Amino acid sequence: MDESELVALDQGIRDLLTESGLAWVRENIEEGVATGGRKEVLVQHAKANEPEALFSVGEFQYVEPTADKKGQRMIGSVPLSPAARAELTIRALRRLITELPEIQEDAVKRLGESEPEDHDSAAEDIQFLPDEDDASQPVPGLEAIRSPSRQAARRRVDDFLSRLLDEVTS
Repeated sequence: MDESELVALDQGIRDLLTESGLAWVRENIEEGVATGGRKEVLVQHAKANEPEALFSVGEFQYVEPTADKKGQRMIGSVPLSPAARAELTIRALRRLITELPEIQEDAVKRLGESEPEDHDSAAEDIQFLPDEDDASQPVPGLEAIRSPSRQAARRRVDDFLSRLLDEVTS
């Protein structure tokens, strides 16, 4: 995928999240994008026509560290590339659609495994609720998540997101 396709894919998925009442997921993705990626960089005073600079801030520039360059080495936050932003968005979507229901089902299974005489304390369901100020739709119950059609749909989505992630990262 070229850069413009990656940007369009990332933005399209984020818009879909907002339209689906999952603005909190979009906000978390945008926090990750704003944080950037961690990378060891070399901080130097800005030089005119430095083609290898990752980015510049004021009188300083951040460059890839090499043996022949001098400057202060540090771990810096560098802006994410379009491919890295798309990867972050796809991974978040995958966690939401495929992994979170599996965690929910596993948690209920483990909490439901209680002693027979302790039946009153056995868990029958667990829900992941949005923040109080979130106006998204309620989370489906465990029976809806366990239904064969939902499980098959999650597997198809997981396969699709895996193929999409492979295309973005290759």
